[in-house]
This record gives sequence, C-alpha cells and structure tokens, in this order.
Amino acid sequence: MESALPQTPGVAVTVVVPTYQRRARAVALVQSLDAQRTSHRVDVVVVVDGSTDGTADALRALRTRVPVTVVEQANAGRSSACNAGAARADGDVLVFLDDDMVAVPGFVDAHVACLRECEVSVGDVPMHPDSPPSVLTPGIEAWASSRRDRLTAPGAQLGLGDFLTGNMAIRRVHWDALGGFDEAFTADGTFGNEDIDLGVRATERGLRLRFAPDAVARQHYVVSPRAYLRQWHDAGAADVALVHKHPQRGPEVMRGNRAGKPSVRLVWRPLTRGGPVSDAAAAAVRAFAVGVIARLPPSSRTVTLFSEVRRMEYWRGVQAAGGFPRRGSLRVLCYHAVADLAGFRVHAPYGVPGPVLRSQLRTLRRAGARFVSPDTVDAWLAGRAPLPRRAVLVTFDDAYRDVHADGLPVLEALEVPGVVFAVSGLTGGTNVWDDHHRGARLDLMTADELRDCAARGLEVGAHARTHPQLPTVADAAVDGEVVGSADDLEVLGLPRPRFFAYPYGEHDARAVAAVAAGGYVAAFTVDPGVVRDGADPWRLPRIEIEPGDRGLRLLVKVAAPWAATLPARSRRLQTWRRRWAARRR
Repeated sequence: MESALPQTPGVAVTVVVPTYQRRARAVALVQSLDAQRTSHRVDVVVVVDGSTDGTADALRALRTRVPVTVVEQANAGRSSACNAGAARADGDVLVFLDDDMVAVPGFVDAHVACLRECEVSVGDVPMHPDSPPSVLTPGIEAWASSRRDRLTAPGAQLGLGDFLTGNMAIRRVHWDALGGFDEAFTADGTFGNEDIDLGVRATERGLRLRFAPDAVARQHYVVSPRAYLRQWHDAGAADVALVHKHPQRGPEVMRGNRAGKPSVRLVWRPLTRGGPVSDAAAAAVRAFAVGVIARLPPSSRTVTLFSEVRRMEYWRGVQAAGGFPRRGSLRVLCYHAVADLAGFRVHAPYGVPGPVLRSQLRTLRRAGARFVSPDTVDAWLAGRAPLPRRAVLVTFDDAYRDVHADGLPVLEALEVPGVVFAVSGLTGGTNVWDDHHRGARLDLMTADELRDCAARGLEVGAHARTHPQLPTVADAAVDGEVVGSADDLEVLGLPRPRFFAYPYGEHDARAVAAVAAGGYVAAFTVDPGVVRDGADPWRLPRIEIEPGDRGLRLLVKVAAPWAATLPARSRRLQTWRRRWAARRR
C-alpha cells in the first residue's frame, strides 16, 4: 500500500458531484466550491444523472474561477454517477460531495491535510441553517451533532454508519485500486450502502479511514416525509445486499437496526411478512403517519410515530429483498424429465410436464422460497457466505432433452437458476440404463444443448459416464465413472463440473472418495432431507418432486421431506412386525 498524500504544495483536487433533479442546490454547491481560497489546484465534475429540470444548462451558464465539467447521463443511480465523474477527473485527490451540500471555507484544505495522515477522509455534515423545518430536521441535526462529538473524541473509530461518501476524499490511486463504487447498490435510483460497501472494502484493503472535522459541508435537507420513508425501504433492501456481499458485517448491521427491540420483533417484523393483508395494513399505517405529519406541527409524539413507521418501512425493505441471510439450511429439489410420462408405469413419477413445473415453482415462490444459484450454494458450503431464508436449489438428473426444450424456458421465465446432471458417456443418446425396465425411451441432451443450458443459467453437473449403480462397479472403474465424467464434460467445452449426482442416489465409500478426489464441490443423493449447516458435502440429501406434488402436498413435502417417507416406513414396520410374529409362533 502506498503512503498517504505526500507533503507537497499545490495538490490537484477534483470534486465530483452527482446530482438528480436539484438544479438550485447543485448551483449553490458549485458556487461554494468556487468560493474556496486554497493553494491547491481545484476543478469540479458534476454528473447530471438524468435530471429534467435544466440542471446541466444552469451549470454551464455559471461563470466560475474553478473549471467546471458537466457530464450528462441517463438516470442510473448515485454509484454510477460517481463512477462516471471519477472517470472524467484529472486530480490526484478525488472529493465526493452530494448535491444537497454547501462547502464551507477551508473545506478543500481540510481534506487534503487529513489525507496527509491517512488514505481516506470523511468530513462533517451538519444541517444547513436554511433547511426547511419539518418533523425530520431536528433528528437529522441531532444525529450530525452527535456524530461529530463522538468521532472527535480521543480514540474514536469510524463505524459502519459513519462512513458517508456524501462528503469524502480519497487519493486517486486508492480509488482505482478499489474499483470505485459497486453500482449494484443504488441501481436505478435506489438508496443506500454504496458508501458503506466502499468503506468495508477500503478497510479490508488496509487503508486508513479518518474523520476530518474541519472538512465541513452543510447539508440543505429537503427530503419529504414520504420520500424519507421510501429511502428507508430501500435501505432495508440495501442492508440485505450488503450482508450478502460482506457476511462478516451481518451482526453489526442487525445491531445497528435494533432487530431485537420489542416493537421491531413483535410488531413491525411480523407486519412485513408479505401478503395482501400485511401490505394493506402497512399502507394504511404509512398513509396515516404521513397525514398526521402534514397536519400537525412537530412534537415528541409525531416524531415517535414517524420513527416507528420508519422502522416498519425498513423491515419491509428487508423482507422484499429476501430477508437477512443466515447460515441456515438448503432444500434441494430433484427433478428428472420435463414430460408427461403417465403412460409408463415405471417412469410415471419421474416426468413432470412443463406447465406443472411452472406451477410448482410458482407455488414455492409464493410461499417464500428463494431460489438460489449454484454459485451461492458453493459459497455457502465453503463457509464464504450465508444463505437467504427458505433457500431452494433446483436440480435435474439425467439431462433429458425435454429439460432443455421445455424446462429451461420455464426456468428462464421465472428467473430460477439450477443444475442439470449429465450422463457424459451417453451425450446425445438415450436412457439405455432403463432398458431392463422396458419403460420409456427418452432422448438425452446433445453437447450443443448442454452448452446452451450452461450459457442460459442452468449449470451442467456430472452424473457419471454410463449411469451405473456405483456400489456394484469394479474398483478399477469407479474413478472412470466419477472423475472421467467431469473430464468428458470439460472436453465438450463446458466448465469443469462442480457438482456430482450419484446415479440412483447410490454410493459407497469408494464413490465418495472418488468424488472428493475429483475436484467436485459437493455430491447429491436422493435420500430425502434438508441440507443443514455443516452437512457432509459428499452425501447431500434431495427432495424428489413428482407430477402429483401440488399445492399443500408440495409445500408439506418441501418443508418436511422426511414426511414423504412415512408411508414407506410404515409399510416396512408392518412387514417387520409380521415377520417377528411369525418367528414367535
């Protein structure tokens, strides 16, 4: 890591300002920067992020001492606008300022001075005295004052909520190394966490973050109560995205949002579970709170009411984004053919027609299932990331052609990822392993179809070379079936498989050893069950889905896979009792 800013005069500083629909505020900010008196070379880049209020023309009409570059782009959100401004910047130091700020005299010098002792500086953001009074302004003003007092105390450290890039400076070399803001945060104009994400990455990279109390930019706060609630809804979703990306920060995020507070635990979180009733109730509460604030002057009661409704909106955003991830558990669905096989006695349970597949996946999604990708499962099994609540992985055994023709379009339409397990030695052939059943003869995917699946979000895994019962295979042939299957698929131009599915779900110690040595991430059986945290990755259970699994029956089967085995267990128990009775006679 390079040292902090060297002790040289005349540092080149570019101030980047993202703006959207705030012409007057953006003009005032640029004028405050033009009024700075400093020995450093300052220029300004303003990125007009899809504004339609004449901001760009008003800025170009200004006569300023400092150079001002105006960049226009379609509305893409704050992160995109900041990155676009940084790409046009010439300075060795980048300063980011939100468009509702006004820089006080000495602002630039204070940031540069702080950067001589660190790599990233974050300034003070007190309320501008001209901000229109509302139920929000006393709380914002008190928060800013408390933040300054806390961060100027001896030994103070910047926390997650303190790293605000609405007033931040960083050396260009470090900005480039970090790669700028992650544009997934604030995409399409949403709100939240692009700054915290940058701060987390900077800290993990070993950069020193410091508070610069004299780098003051006063915030002209003009956010309406309705817009403020919308921001908190976005903030809830952004926190979920942040914890997915930085799972080690999960406990800190949860503590910061008082997940254990009684009103949150007993009222607001249950109210955000989704569905017509809770949505209607939340809309009524929100409308009531906004109406009260519009009619009544600020008071302790209205502030308390609004604070509670703000928490409700936050947790609604959390729920809308799938809830906070946790180590939790995974349900893996096992399908076979996407076809109607009702006329074939042996194969009937293994054919789920396309419309039924669509209905099953929709039913699960309405019940709260979160369909996860193979990448997410890989990261979870390796302990690199948590899972969302009610995580479900969709898999298909055997790679029948109808999965490509009729199943893949359903998955794409519903945006459901998954894995299809191919019998590598029979690519483009048929299910000859079922010939002794005299059942349905089904075509298998060709190499082109497998490659198309991989390109369209259905990862290709291995299902052995010839679909044998692995415990019956000779020792010398086990590696060929298991490891050779991965080699075959790689030769076809596919990524080397990460996942293996045992044919018939059958395995023994030799098969498990071959999978573990073959570079696979995990292997699946067809034993019914839920994949729990810490499960054996070489013997992961799955839930076989049949065409008759619909509605409540499907939900029960997925929620409690062991229940599906009860009839068989009951029959085995009766057989055992009859045999025991016969022995006693």
